[in-house]
Amino acid sequence: MNSIFPARVCGIMNESMTVKRLRLAVPSSDFTFKAGQWVDFFIPGVEKVGGFSICSSPGLLQREGVIELAVKYSQHAPAYWIHKECAVDSEVAVRVGGDFFFDPQPSDLPVDLLLVAGGVGINPLYSILLHMVDLLRGRRSRPDAYEPKSVRLCYSAKNPQELLFKKTIAEVCQEFPGKVSCDFHVTQDSEDVDPQLRPLIRKGRISEEVLKEHLRGRDTLCYLCGPPPMIESVSEQLLHLGLSQDTLIGWPFLIGFTSFIVPDPDPRALINRTVWGGPSLFMDFIEADQYGSVKFLLDAIWARGMDEGVYSSQNKALLVKVLQLR
Repeated sequence: MNSIFPARVCGIMNESMTVKRLRLAVPSSDFTFKAGQWVDFFIPGVEKVGGFSICSSPGLLQREGVIELAVKYSQHAPAYWIHKECAVDSEVAVRVGGDFFFDPQPSDLPVDLLLVAGGVGINPLYSILLHMVDLLRGRRSRPDAYEPKSVRLCYSAKNPQELLFKKTIAEVCQEFPGKVSCDFHVTQDSEDVDPQLRPLIRKGRISEEVLKEHLRGRDTLCYLCGPPPMIESVSEQLLHLGLSQDTLIGWPFLIGFTSFIVPDPDPRALINRTVWGGPSLFMDFIEADQYGSVKFLLDAIWARGMDEGVYSSQNKALLVKVLQLR
């Protein structure tokens, strides 16, 4: 079991109209994480435990002793507290978890990365992007460090205002042309866009044609994070383009499904037995559309030949109860 570390809120800012960015000072030198991981978020006086992806790089923690979270507003108690009650110097606690990460070692072979994000699914991928940028900058003073090949980001949101971190993303693309690139995709256009960002923004969803543009061979390593229907669609498109399942790392992980739901009368036990790479991330992605997303995930399991019992109304009811408990 990973340790729980005390933390202090040292900064709060509006990342968008619906997302707050939280800076947390974590004083313990034993606290570490890998780019892409999440934290359980413990708030004094709040029974429910939050689960939020870290959106900063491990390098920021090393340099400043700080991690950052970007949290979308919802009625879910931890998110509500962050938006309505959290203040600078608030004391909280965090615990790292998750198997969704990118952590190359100096001796590893260089790889091309394709990051595909939808909505607040950008958070862990932004952490990976910043980690790649740190590695590229580190090569200037340490030629023996890991050498990233390239990183390409496809990021979709409803409108330009909901594209998080867009200015920093555009800046690192300019800093490392040929190494870092990005396409922003919006389903609702807007005239209120920074002229410097306009060339990076495309109208419409991420298509197979767009993905094909960004692939640098069949060994491209792809990280996918966003709403379940989007991840399912993008994964199928990438497989159609010739990538193998081994190169797709998605959250939720719906490719080559190995997760299963074990019926249990205790909903808390159920969520701990559901293998999604982390119960807190599971909550992040389905809290916005409780029943619809639960049904989608159950459909995905059933369609892949798992026991029909997982689709039972009893299991659906237990999953909804889990939502209410978290």
